[in-house]
Amino acid sequence: MPWRISSVMSQRHEFVLLAGQEKANVRQLCRQFGISSATAYKWLRRFQTEGVKGLQELSRRPNNSPTRTAKEIEKAVISQRHKHPAWGGRKLRARLLTLGHTQVPSPSTITSILGRHHLLTNEEVLKHKPWIRFVHPQPNDLWQMDFKGDFALGRGRCYPLTVLDDHSRFALGLVACANQRTETTRTALVSVFRRYGLPWRMAMDNGAPWGGYHHGRSRYTEFSVADSPGHSFCLSLVRIIPKPKARLNASIALWQSSSYAINSGAISQSANEHLNKGALSTI
Repeated sequence: MPWRISSVMSQRHEFVLLAGQEKANVRQLCRQFGISSATAYKWLRRFQTEGVKGLQELSRRPNNSPTRTAKEIEKAVISQRHKHPAWGGRKLRARLLTLGHTQVPSPSTITSILGRHHLLTNEEVLKHKPWIRFVHPQPNDLWQMDFKGDFALGRGRCYPLTVLDDHSRFALGLVACANQRTETTRTALVSVFRRYGLPWRMAMDNGAPWGGYHHGRSRYTEFSVADSPGHSFCLSLVRIIPKPKARLNASIALWQSSSYAINSGAISQSANEHLNKGALSTI
């Protein structure tokens, strides 16, 4: 025999009928139905005065809400939203104030009003969700490098060069440079390479010294590590265009310029060994 499915309303009705019988033990019925004695006597009083209708759940809404937004303001919010479907709470509030409305609610309240009237679509909600941080799977997969502005010193200006690992977000380097020239940058990067090895790729913008234009053509700086004769392990700037009309970006890709291809892991290992031995040529 299957289990009997009953609603809350039917259980209340069953309880009051059992409790209304002669010599009924209300306390025992409370334990049986899993309710308190105060709840039991509340439903008994309602059943005695109103019958079965008294067993229905009453609205919990307060009789008076003094801080509730006026209906006229809600209508104005809805009207402006229809006129400007892309506007959110802040712009709608500013518009209502411009139109001369008083007691205009906060942007968050206006957003709640839009939600109650089903004026917030799922597409619009997704636009305001926090971004998921892009992280590379392994350390040294990608480094980010950039000059973070400049500021005046007593003897000139300082250009902070920052190098960041895109997996751990660890600051690999923060170097105070006197300028943004190629030789200065190379010298600063040597210490970072010696300490942490070579990355597979490096990402930066098109500013100096990473890139620029010379006689109408793109020009990039090249870094290389010397190896045995016939081999040259290079860090070469390459151009990346992720989307049409997007801003040009630059990244550094590790490559081997000999006539045969070898494992990329061997490139990194060999380059790092030469860095540790001090066999640097054009970095």
